[in-house]
Amino acid sequence: NASQQILTQDAGALELYKQKYGQYPETLEEATNAGYTIFGSDHFLKPFYYEVSTNGQSYELKSAGPDKEFGTEDDIFPNR
Repeated sequence: NASQQILTQDAGALELYKQKYGQYPETLEEATNAGYTIFGSDHFLKPFYYEVSTNGQSYELKSAGPDKEFGTEDDIFPNR
């Protein structure tokens, strides 16, 4: 699906960011400002959920999916 493709592309950009800086960005905007192409919302035009761990070594990135609510079974995640 389109949102999963966008999320997977974002995840790839986040990996490139981590390779360069040693940790994931605090926000998606931080990666964009560093020159990485990040799409911050899904094809429903709802912003993605992004949260990085306190040590910057892992993150959660997801779309709310068709129901536009996070934490429901139709949430969409990147392919990893």
